[in-house]
Amino acid sequence: MYDVLTDYEPPVLATSTDRGETVLLTSRPAEVLAALRDPAGPLDRVCPGPAGVSEAVSTGSLAQGLRQARQALAIGLREGRAVTSIRELGAIELLLASAERSVPEILVARVIDPLRRAEEDRGVPLIATVRAFLGNNGSLARASAELGIHRHTLHHRLGVVGRVLGRDLDSAYVRLELALALQAHALRADGTV
Repeated sequence: MYDVLTDYEPPVLATSTDRGETVLLTSRPAEVLAALRDPAGPLDRVCPGPAGVSEAVSTGSLAQGLRQARQALAIGLREGRAVTSIRELGAIELLLASAERSVPEILVARVIDPLRRAEEDRGVPLIATVRAFLGNNGSLARASAELGIHRHTLHHRLGVVGRVLGRDLDSAYVRLELALALQAHALRADGTV
């Protein structure tokens, strides 16, 4: 369901899911975000639940705005946010902006595909291991607890990841590349790129 809010200034295009989630496209996201964060604001009727907001969009960039708002909503839901703007997700915004230039595909091919092949060969969930490790800010204790494995097992799996990729997981740049590759993979899985 789409709803064009013509009685609201600035204009907003909203689409809602059957779960009460909303994505919003607008030419003036800062004003829309302020209205969304006001509990008695005018957008209450179209946003009863979690919302994702695009960057400023024009009529020629509605498809890109929709991808941005959907991804902001998806990440916001995972992080327990009521309202999430793509602007708050800097690296994700860059990935979505670069979708036409195949940066997400390059990241997936360089990082995710080799890990997927290694998973099949070894029968070990390497991608989930990396996701838990990065999602817990490199904490072996928290990541191993999330995965339900011993810390030594996690350490071994991360060693396998490093060998498969030929990268040192202690490097901040490698961790950044892994995080971006995981997000690019998620974007592809969500159909937003």
